[in-house]
Amino acid sequence: MFNKKRNLPENATTPVALNLETNENFFSFGLIAINYEDPEHLWFIYKLDGFEKEWHVTQNPKAVYTNVPGGQYTFIYRVSDNPDELSNNY
Repeated sequence: MFNKKRNLPENATTPVALNLETNENFFSFGLIAINYEDPEHLWFIYKLDGFEKEWHVTQNPKAVYTNVPGGQYTFIYRVSDNPDELSNNY
């Protein structure tokens, strides 16, 4: 159950369904973005819509969730090299 990887399609233009079993309520998302000039200064904003009300703004490209109850959720994230740009537009 732990360390089970599921790769989602890259550059998906529509939402992708990920169906988890009832005991799979601990999971993480690796966030990716390309910035060839300054990759160390990327900022991410994300939330699991339907589970969280608040957005997370961070430079850590990983979102970790534990004890998520069954349901339908949408994971949303954006990235920028300017954290002010992210916090003003979500």
